[in-house]
Amino acid sequence: MKLVRLLSVVFLGLSLTACGILVPSTRGDKVDITALETAKFCETTKSELIGLIGEPRQIGSQSGYRTASWFYSLLWLSKSEVQNVVAFFDDDNKLVDYAVNPIGLVQVNNRCK
Repeated sequence: MKLVRLLSVVFLGLSLTACGILVPSTRGDKVDITALETAKFCETTKSELIGLIGEPRQIGSQSGYRTASWFYSLLWLSKSEVQNVVAFFDDDNKLVDYAVNPIGLVQVNNRCK
């Protein structure tokens, strides 16, 4: 009886471990870059961009511009994928620049000037 109980605990432990390995872990929603590229600088508003690519995970500001950021990550077995999109808006909420997978602080290139 003790052996059956021990084997049951071991089997349960291995099953839970396997589920953690075999089920992908994702955070956020991946941005459709093709949809993002249809946005027009100096014309597309923040709400229009959100309509194109979805709700941002974070709102903020940088270098005097309003920002909206989208994050996505996938971890599964030996595969990992990360996507980070940051959009910059002027005081009228018009898109002036965006960056895909930036590293560190983004140098904003205001395409409306």
